[in-house]
Amino acid sequence: MGFDPEWLAMREGYDHLSRGESLGLIPAIPGARVVDLACGTGSNLRFLSPRMPGRQHWTLVDHDARLLDAARERLGLPTGQHDGEAVDWGAHRVGTLQADLRAGFPALDCDLVVTTALLDLVDAGFVDALVAWLAGRPLLASLTVDGRIEWTPSDPRDSAVHAAFRAHQLLDRGFGPSLGVGASEYLRDRLVEAGYQVEMLPTTWQIPASDGPMLAEMARGIAQAAGECGAEVDGWLADKLAAIARGEVALAVGHWDVLGR
Repeated sequence: MGFDPEWLAMREGYDHLSRGESLGLIPAIPGARVVDLACGTGSNLRFLSPRMPGRQHWTLVDHDARLLDAARERLGLPTGQHDGEAVDWGAHRVGTLQADLRAGFPALDCDLVVTTALLDLVDAGFVDALVAWLAGRPLLASLTVDGRIEWTPSDPRDSAVHAAFRAHQLLDRGFGPSLGVGASEYLRDRLVEAGYQVEMLPTTWQIPASDGPMLAEMARGIAQAAGECGAEVDGWLADKLAAIARGEVALAVGHWDVLGR
């Protein structure tokens, strides 16, 4: 499982904007040592670090060296090995660590674990292991899909295409059958069982009609996945792209942010 840095850059603005709905979940831990699992190109760091107090120490963890290279470039960090060694980044310290989470979680001391757009891609066993590894430490898991996809205006074919797309979200991404839209609720239940207090808030992408490139990327991605699960998508996609080109359609995509502490 890997992601294109260009796609991560395209979605980052919507990720950050949507999290304005969940700012109250950000833990106020002065000088926190933070581990960011499946960090991509460092979007979580760019969003959270200005909103958390004190001089922080971040370890960005991902299996994909290409994404870690891109993270270092975007953060203005010197090129280096992804061995967790931290360097100064403004007022903070940041290191990158290449690690395959399928083989286990890194042996790092920290005060907070964060992740974004990961848990709907993994299986129940991964979440079980994550909660056990936390051992009581707080977790902020953001931007996990909740299944809401709403085009405005809607098309009568949307429901069938979206149902097939959600079925595709349950396929194996390398961690076993994915939890998909049930991931946040599954995480919540496992955290509660482990003695955590849990808060959940919605974080909804609102993609306006003026952002044709993002809307077209979303339409193509939905159509490709839905088509792989048997939906008839050619006409739907052609009509959707035409409406996007005319500036006549917008899109809302729902997510959850979950804080356990």
